[in-house]
Amino acid sequence: MPQAEQRSLELRRYHPAMAKRVPLPLADYQRVYQVIYSVVAAAEGQAHRACSFFTIVGAMLLREHYKLEATISAGLAVYQLTPDNVLFFGRREGARLVADGDSYHAWVEVDGFAVDFMAPLFADIAREEGMPRVPRRMFQKPLAAMKGLDEIASPGDFMLQHDSQTASDVIDHFGERAEHADLMKVCQTWFEKPPRQPRQMGIASSDGSRVMLTLRAPMIEGVW
Repeated sequence: MPQAEQRSLELRRYHPAMAKRVPLPLADYQRVYQVIYSVVAAAEGQAHRACSFFTIVGAMLLREHYKLEATISAGLAVYQLTPDNVLFFGRREGARLVADGDSYHAWVEVDGFAVDFMAPLFADIAREEGMPRVPRRMFQKPLAAMKGLDEIASPGDFMLQHDSQTASDVIDHFGERAEHADLMKVCQTWFEKPPRQPRQMGIASSDGSRVMLTLRAPMIEGVW
């Protein structure tokens, strides 16, 4: 079966069930992720290192296009990716795990769920860190399903520890860069709910030329 057709079948298979129990159906989650990724890539940024942008813009799109009361969280994060590989965001300070403005992860919280729009790009981080191949998956999970650090054992297990000071620092730092506001506005204007496709739109590149936006994000393969 052609790869594009297989992915289409996956979208249809996950869509009805996920729509009943998570904030966004898979197709809508994928559209938010695609738009943010595509804008970051067009601006020559590293999307898999842009959790703040994914979170702040993702929360904005959820509030404006889906009328969901999304909030921005940041702090420690631990995700089990494979039976033997864990992705950790934060740093060790003696025997403690801590997060700060330099070592953290950011995610969205809405309706009792953690929504991580950068999760499909964990595959890229894992590859950089020498881990085995990780599938690109959607992450929307109830906060009540979160594990303790010593309980994380199976793929999809996670621990998130919000730190209000870190979140405040992340938001402040984001606002200090004028280009962030410009790119956020691009995402806001360009976004369309599926099945509609985003209109044609361009942004200026670093050399002053105009780059036309296209949905270019790697496709999601399933759900965590």
